[in-house]
Amino acid sequence: MGFEMIWPSLVCMTFAVGLVWAEYRGKRREQWLFKPMAAAFFIIQAGMIGPFGEPYGRFIFAGLILSALGDLLLLPRDKSLALKAGMLAFGLAHVAYICGFIWFPIYDLSPLTVVGAVITFALVTGVWLWAHFRFPGEHELSVMLYAPVIGTMVASAFHVADRALPIWIVAAALMFAVSDLFVARDRFVVREPRNNLIITPLYFGAQCLFALSIAAAGPGGAG
Repeated sequence: MGFEMIWPSLVCMTFAVGLVWAEYRGKRREQWLFKPMAAAFFIIQAGMIGPFGEPYGRFIFAGLILSALGDLLLLPRDKSLALKAGMLAFGLAHVAYICGFIWFPIYDLSPLTVVGAVITFALVTGVWLWAHFRFPGEHELSVMLYAPVIGTMVASAFHVADRALPIWIVAAALMFAVSDLFVARDRFVVREPRNNLIITPLYFGAQCLFALSIAAAGPGGAG
């Protein structure tokens, strides 16, 4: 894909760089500008590719919309209801991506499927233990329910990688998962600017890759 196809992703990441600066310096007004703009451009990226002709694209586009909604809901720092709604939006985004991945009629296991299953088991177990020992009681259950959803998204990405989708879809899934874990750390454990140095680049990079994967989907995504 040439520049004329990927320029929205480049613009998205440019706004993401600005957002990292605004988050690190605590500039709230700039955060309210840069985050919605970055989210808008990963949606534009998917829209330019044309996601509506096949089921995979429609699921991914739905996930991108839900992710953008989650971005907006997490902008207010001290609103408990907005935080819960944002977590729900991101959880549904993971579900949309899972639906996109499992739509491909691939029923045999590959080495990557096994690797993905092992990573998912380790990820979910680690998050459960982390939540149990480090999270406030009111948030422990939410995180423990959220972890299997993230893990399933990662495992399903491994299953279709290098078959129906390019191998880099694994990177997108892992980036999204890791960014979510650091969001949880920032909101529930230790709030510090350094968290955003990890969250923002990984999250927006993942969404751009998900959007670009619509163009790279192999046979089986249509129908």
